[in-house]
Amino acid sequence: MSEGLDPPGGALLLATLDGEAVAIGGVRDLDEPAAEIKAMYVAPQARGRGIGRRMLARLEEIAAARGCVATRLDTLAALRAAVSLYESVGYERIADYNESPHADRWYERRLG
Repeated sequence: MSEGLDPPGGALLLATLDGEAVAIGGVRDLDEPAAEIKAMYVAPQARGRGIGRRMLARLEEIAAARGCVATRLDTLAALRAAVSLYESVGYERIADYNESPHADRWYERRLG
């Protein structure tokens, strides 16, 4: 899960709520002026509070600060809340860019 998320080419963020870890998200540089969002997860008891949206925005900020012009991610259509989040903030479906066997949808969002 943490492959490529180590600095300087990556970052892994942890969100807490009342001292408890409730969300995680990572970003890593790709071999082009884009970054990949990885490992986005919000615990069920913390959903509906905007934590995932804020985590995603912070990961995009990190990518933009590194000079990336877009972020990409993969997910599963069955993860309806995740798909809804990504599409609501402007991610658009693209072709498979990473041949992930654990995904059936791929997205990209232009930054800036």
